[in-house]
Amino acid sequence: MASVDPWEKAADCERSLQTAIDPERRAVLGKLRDLWIALANTRILLTDGEMAKQRTLRCSTECRSS
Repeated sequence: MASVDPWEKAADCERSLQTAIDPERRAVLGKLRDLWIALANTRILLTDGEMAKQRTLRCSTECRSS
């Protein structure tokens, strides 16, 4: 399973935000960017054990939905 880098996703949103003209799209991209940053900051605070638990929970949830 590929891991998503929340910092990269936040940067993608920021780049898209810089070129967006529509105010609604800009608002959505700004909120998405902020959410990705919050997720990245949360991941920094998690211990290795907590990260492993999150991965295990995510995997078991994804495996059940398949």
